[in-house]
Amino acid sequence: MTRSLHEALIALGADDTLRTAQAIRDQHAPDYDMPSGAMLGLLSEFALAGRVEAFAHAYRLFTVIHPMNGTFVAARTPAMIGAYLNAEHGVTDERWFRWLARNPDWSVQVRDALGDPARFEAFVAATTASIGDGEARAA
Repeated sequence: MTRSLHEALIALGADDTLRTAQAIRDQHAPDYDMPSGAMLGLLSEFALAGRVEAFAHAYRLFTVIHPMNGTFVAARTPAMIGAYLNAEHGVTDERWFRWLARNPDWSVQVRDALGDPARFEAFVAATTASIGDGEARAA
């Protein structure tokens, strides 16, 4: 199964295909506290490393293979992107929560963008720019 997933990811143009295939394969693995633990761990790692496109590709194939768990994983992605913004762009929790208060539908929008890696990458870039623009205006 891992080899087929690996080949599908290559066809999609994804990177880190072997690790993504392993995380998909490890759904319900006893090494994790929850059924999608392997994928959540990998997505968190991708987010913290700023690998937004790899994040979206991994999520996309995961939902094809495990559609019943897609919503569960998607619900956790806004926090992962928040961690990315902190790690890669220095967005503090205070700044982040202030921005979220002005953009209350952001978590729904980020989950909607997840199904298309190019759209997701553009959405995260626009979010980053918007946070920076808002801070510049507030200063």
